[in-house]
Amino acid sequence: MNRIKPRDSRNLFFHDGVWWVDIQIKGQRHREKAGATEARARDYRDKLRSWGRDSAKGLPTRKPEGEAVTFAETADNYLNLYSKLEKRSWKRDKICIAHLNAFFPGARLKDIGPDDAARYRLARGKEGISPKTSNVELACLRSICRKAVNDGKLAAYPLGTRKLLAKVKAYAPRILTETEARHLVAVADPARLRPAIVIWLNTGLRKMELLKLKHEDVDFKEMLLTVVADNSKNGKARTIPISERVAEKLRSLPGEVYFFENQETGRHITELLKSFRTALKRAEIKGRCRIHDLRHTHATWQIRDGVDVKTLSENLGHSDPKITLDLYCHSSMVMKRRAVEKIPDLESRHKVQIDGVEDATTISESVN
Repeated sequence: MNRIKPRDSRNLFFHDGVWWVDIQIKGQRHREKAGATEARARDYRDKLRSWGRDSAKGLPTRKPEGEAVTFAETADNYLNLYSKLEKRSWKRDKICIAHLNAFFPGARLKDIGPDDAARYRLARGKEGISPKTSNVELACLRSICRKAVNDGKLAAYPLGTRKLLAKVKAYAPRILTETEARHLVAVADPARLRPAIVIWLNTGLRKMELLKLKHEDVDFKEMLLTVVADNSKNGKARTIPISERVAEKLRSLPGEVYFFENQETGRHITELLKSFRTALKRAEIKGRCRIHDLRHTHATWQIRDGVDVKTLSENLGHSDPKITLDLYCHSSMVMKRRAVEKIPDLESRHKVQIDGVEDATTISESVN
């Protein structure tokens, strides 16, 4: 039989040397650190109840605050009790939180304001970090604060209404010409990078969709490749046909479980960036070019060669063909030239009918 708590101790509990309040106010659960003693916790619980009653009556009142939580504690809870359970990108959150903790050591969450966020962005810039990276980290800080408010651990959102994120110039994907692609394949390391480049250009797979590909995911008899749900960005599996060229490259790889396998660990490799950059230099490909741009190049070539957007969208794993059109279909100079050359010659001589009478003239003359 469960022991009934005395009335004065209800909604209170002791954990890790601290008293906590766990109570429902206005239909929302508030589980908050309240103090080192039961008396302080009881006092804070009563303030919460009073605040709830006043709010229900429509009286202007502010939520009382309990024991101020630190950013480090809140961020740790965010990572372990939310991000790891709900987000595929939790590892990125882990990296962001490590940098934020280093900048806000011992800081109380409620004391981190918009000016502090701006100082963080400036400090990261001085370290040589790009605005895009600092934006990701500040977005993580914003999410931590908002969740703390929603969970009742913070009385109000502390970062204000100011825009925290810096303006970042949109990156224009680098679309390779066929000549550039041939040069890149020719100079790439034949052991792993060359097969990877050929497969990326022929299938449009994302980087990790290929590097995590297992032998069991490819049916060489039917010439089909399956991207399993765990490896897909949108969490949905898809199956695409492959050419003999792609099948040949896959067969040439020595991995036993994964095609791109680390022979020492038996796990898939995670990066080919260093060898990719080396190949770009050897191929004398100027400007910024990412591995992901091979996916953009594949999509652009497919549209150029007449593949319909619906089919391309399904092969790329997009939920909506509009994504394919907006993000992955880029015009090239070849496509622009073809479009211009399709316009008919408006000055060629031919017979036109004018009031039922044939007259040999030119379109331009008849218009004028």
